[in-house]
Amino acid sequence: MITVRHLVRRNRLLAELQSVPVIRKGSRFALVGALSGLFYLVVLLLLTDILDTPPQVASVIAYIAALPLNFIGQRHFAFGSANHWRGDLVRYAGLVLLSLAASYCIVWLISVKFGLPPLLGGLATILCIPVLTYVCMDRFVFGLWKFRAKG
Repeated sequence: MITVRHLVRRNRLLAELQSVPVIRKGSRFALVGALSGLFYLVVLLLLTDILDTPPQVASVIAYIAALPLNFIGQRHFAFGSANHWRGDLVRYAGLVLLSLAASYCIVWLISVKFGLPPLLGGLATILCIPVLTYVCMDRFVFGLWKFRAKG
Protein backbone atom coordinates (compact mmCIF):
# COMPACT_ATOMS: atom_id res chain seq x y z
CA MET A 1 0.00 0.00 0.00
CA ILE A 2 1.40 3.37 -1.00
CA THR A 3 1.08 5.97 1.71
CA VAL A 4 1.62 9.72 1.73
CA ARG A 5 4.78 9.16 3.79
CA HIS A 6 6.08 6.79 1.08
CA LEU A 7 5.42 9.36 -1.66
CA VAL A 8 7.11 12.14 0.33
CA ARG A 9 10.20 9.96 0.89
CA ARG A 10 10.30 9.03 -2.79
CA ASN A 11 10.02 12.66 -3.86
CA ARG A 12 12.80 13.69 -1.45
CA LEU A 13 15.03 10.93 -2.79
CA LEU A 14 14.35 11.97 -6.39
CA ALA A 15 15.07 15.61 -5.54
CA GLU A 16 18.32 14.61 -3.81
CA LEU A 17 19.42 12.51 -6.79
CA GLN A 18 18.76 15.41 -9.16
CA SER A 19 20.57 17.99 -7.04
CA VAL A 20 23.80 19.60 -8.22
CA PRO A 21 25.89 18.37 -5.23
CA VAL A 22 24.90 14.75 -5.91
CA ILE A 23 25.71 15.11 -9.61
CA ARG A 24 29.05 16.72 -8.72
CA LYS A 25 29.83 13.98 -6.20
CA GLY A 26 28.83 11.28 -8.68
CA SER A 27 31.05 12.83 -11.35
CA ARG A 28 33.97 12.95 -8.96
CA PHE A 29 33.30 9.36 -7.91
CA ALA A 30 33.36 8.29 -11.56
CA LEU A 31 36.55 10.26 -12.27
CA VAL A 32 38.40 8.69 -9.32
CA GLY A 33 37.14 5.27 -10.39
CA ALA A 34 38.34 5.84 -13.96
CA LEU A 35 41.78 6.98 -12.75
CA SER A 36 42.01 3.96 -10.43
CA GLY A 37 41.03 1.71 -13.33
CA LEU A 38 43.68 3.28 -15.55
CA PHE A 39 46.30 2.81 -12.83
CA TYR A 40 45.20 -0.81 -12.50
CA LEU A 41 45.67 -1.36 -16.25
CA VAL A 42 49.14 0.24 -16.26
CA VAL A 43 50.30 -1.94 -13.36
CA LEU A 44 48.74 -5.02 -14.97
CA LEU A 45 50.53 -4.38 -18.27
CA LEU A 46 53.85 -3.67 -16.55
CA LEU A 47 53.64 -6.88 -14.57
CA THR A 48 52.57 -9.09 -17.47
CA ASP A 49 54.64 -7.56 -20.28
CA ILE A 50 57.85 -6.57 -18.51
CA LEU A 51 58.05 -8.90 -15.53
CA ASP A 52 56.34 -11.94 -17.14
CA THR A 53 53.93 -12.29 -14.22
CA PRO A 54 51.01 -14.68 -14.84
CA PRO A 55 47.89 -12.62 -15.72
CA GLN A 56 45.80 -13.88 -12.78
CA VAL A 57 48.51 -12.97 -10.27
CA ALA A 58 49.18 -9.66 -12.01
CA SER A 59 45.48 -8.82 -11.87
CA VAL A 60 45.31 -9.34 -8.11
CA ILE A 61 48.52 -7.34 -7.52
CA ALA A 62 47.29 -4.51 -9.77
CA TYR A 63 43.90 -4.48 -8.01
CA ILE A 64 45.54 -4.25 -4.59
CA ALA A 65 47.96 -1.59 -5.86
CA ALA A 66 45.05 0.56 -7.06
CA LEU A 67 43.17 0.42 -3.74
CA PRO A 68 45.15 3.19 -1.95
CA LEU A 69 44.72 5.55 -4.90
CA ASN A 70 40.99 4.84 -4.96
CA PHE A 71 40.61 5.19 -1.19
CA ILE A 72 42.44 8.51 -1.02
CA GLY A 73 40.72 9.90 -4.11
CA GLN A 74 37.24 8.89 -3.01
CA ARG A 75 37.81 9.99 0.58
CA HIS A 76 39.20 13.45 -0.18
CA PHE A 77 38.10 14.39 -3.69
CA ALA A 78 34.73 12.71 -4.23
CA PHE A 79 33.18 12.54 -0.75
CA GLY A 80 35.24 15.02 1.33
CA SER A 81 35.14 12.90 4.46
CA ALA A 82 35.57 14.63 7.81
CA ASN A 83 35.86 11.30 9.65
CA HIS A 84 39.07 9.94 11.12
CA TRP A 85 40.97 8.16 8.36
CA ARG A 86 41.32 4.89 10.29
CA GLY A 87 37.58 4.42 10.64
CA ASP A 88 37.10 5.28 6.97
CA LEU A 89 39.81 2.80 6.02
CA VAL A 90 38.22 -0.03 8.02
CA ARG A 91 34.81 0.64 6.48
CA TYR A 92 36.41 0.94 3.02
CA ALA A 93 38.12 -2.44 3.46
CA GLY A 94 34.74 -3.94 4.41
CA LEU A 95 33.21 -2.41 1.29
CA VAL A 96 35.99 -3.87 -0.88
CA LEU A 97 35.22 -7.32 0.52
CA LEU A 98 31.48 -6.78 0.04
CA SER A 99 32.08 -5.68 -3.56
CA LEU A 100 34.23 -8.73 -4.29
CA ALA A 101 31.56 -11.02 -2.83
CA ALA A 102 28.80 -9.23 -4.75
CA SER A 103 30.68 -9.44 -8.05
CA TYR A 104 31.31 -13.16 -7.47
CA CYS A 105 27.62 -13.72 -6.72
CA ILE A 106 26.42 -11.72 -9.73
CA VAL A 107 28.65 -13.63 -12.14
CA TRP A 108 27.73 -16.96 -10.51
CA LEU A 109 24.01 -16.20 -10.63
CA ILE A 110 23.99 -15.15 -14.27
CA SER A 111 26.56 -17.63 -15.61
CA VAL A 112 26.03 -20.73 -13.50
CA LYS A 113 22.49 -20.51 -12.20
CA PHE A 114 20.88 -19.03 -15.33
CA GLY A 115 23.35 -20.59 -17.78
CA LEU A 116 23.99 -17.35 -19.64
CA PRO A 117 27.41 -16.38 -21.07
CA PRO A 118 29.99 -15.13 -18.54
CA LEU A 119 30.23 -11.90 -20.53
CA LEU A 120 26.69 -11.02 -19.40
CA GLY A 121 27.69 -11.69 -15.81
CA GLY A 122 30.68 -9.42 -16.24
CA LEU A 123 28.55 -6.68 -17.78
CA ALA A 124 26.00 -6.94 -14.99
CA THR A 125 28.86 -6.65 -12.48
CA ILE A 126 30.18 -3.55 -14.24
CA LEU A 127 26.73 -1.98 -13.94
CA CYS A 128 25.86 -3.08 -10.39
CA ILE A 129 29.09 -2.73 -8.42
CA PRO A 130 29.63 1.01 -9.02
CA VAL A 131 26.07 1.71 -7.84
CA LEU A 132 26.61 -0.43 -4.75
CA THR A 133 29.95 1.20 -3.94
CA TYR A 134 28.68 4.74 -4.52
CA VAL A 135 25.72 4.29 -2.20
CA CYS A 136 27.81 2.54 0.46
CA MET A 137 30.60 5.14 0.29
CA ASP A 138 28.13 8.00 0.49
CA ARG A 139 25.98 6.58 3.28
CA PHE A 140 28.34 4.39 5.28
CA VAL A 141 32.06 4.55 4.49
CA PHE A 142 32.58 8.31 4.25
CA GLY A 143 29.15 9.65 5.22
CA LEU A 144 29.03 8.87 8.94
CA TRP A 145 29.73 12.45 9.98
CA LYS A 146 26.31 13.43 8.58
CA PHE A 147 24.58 11.05 10.96
CA ARG A 148 26.69 12.02 13.99
CA ALA A 149 25.93 15.70 13.48
CA LYS A 150 22.18 15.02 13.56
CA GLY A 151 22.24 12.57 16.48
